Amino acid sequence: MDWIYFVILATFCWAMGNIMDKYLIDKRIKNPLALFILFRIVFVVPLIFLIFFLDLGIPNAPFFVLIFISAAFMISGILFYYKIVETEEISVSIPLFQFIPIFTLFTAFFVLAERLAAADYLGFLILISGGFIISVKKSESGLRAGKVLWLAMLSSLLFSLSYVVAKFIMTSIPFWDTFIWIWIFESILTIPFAFSGKIRNNLKYHCKRLNRKDWTIVSINTIICVIASASYYFAIKMGPISLVQASENMQMIFVFLLALLLTVFFPHIMKERFDIRALAQKIIGMMLIMTGVLVIQLL
Repeated sequence: MDWIYFVILATFCWAMGNIMDKYLIDKRIKNPLALFILFRIVFVVPLIFLIFFLDLGIPNAPFFVLIFISAAFMISGILFYYKIVETEEISVSIPLFQFIPIFTLFTAFFVLAERLAAADYLGFLILISGGFIISVKKSESGLRAGKVLWLAMLSSLLFSLSYVVAKFIMTSIPFWDTFIWIWIFESILTIPFAFSGKIRNNLKYHCKRLNRKDWTIVSINTIICVIASASYYFAIKMGPISLVQASENMQMIFVFLLALLLTVFFPHIMKERFDIRALAQKIIGMMLIMTGVLVIQLL
């Protein structure tokens, strides 16, 4: 099961990206959607680099359409995600995205005819449980279940469908062709938002405030995210997509550990509050996630 190593690499890189995102949102760019658009613009640079050095093929029409659909599902899911974050507290929103691997489990079963062993289903359940425990937090406002819950389910379904379609494409199309074309279409679909008046003005305002250090962070984060995305898609190509999606909960472990290290040794960069109850909750969640990975790997 070599795919797990690519998931570990992807989730570790994404965790580092999360820390950088938090710094930029807290200190520089207050609007997460504007930051997302900025990254999509910067992503064009490594995209051009990869296209130049790789012999990029052109898929036939049916697969070209599927690649566009996968990219459209991904961008739509991201937009609904930001809508949820605007509507509800992040501590309430994040646990709802445990729907993603659940939707993937059922979608892959019917679309890809993916079947797992009994131990894999057990590991899947343990991973989901650990992810929910480590991510859920007490909310002062409580969950406004109606709108937020349905938006989270729709967003999760779109993310799930995007990855399942990509998995299907990679059974017939070379990995790098699939990855880069999805990337190209995602960038194209992001362009209209960059020309939106409100977002454009927001970008101009915040970009003027970015100094050389900030642009260095943006550049490093872009490279890290490219590595993470490529590694994650490669894991999807190699392994059962249901287990790959569930194993993505390892990202929460890395985020917690990185935030803890920064709080202890570099509090001027990031300072998180870790009370006893929160630490106990996260430790239990991390133990469950690691147990789920071991069950999948060893049984």
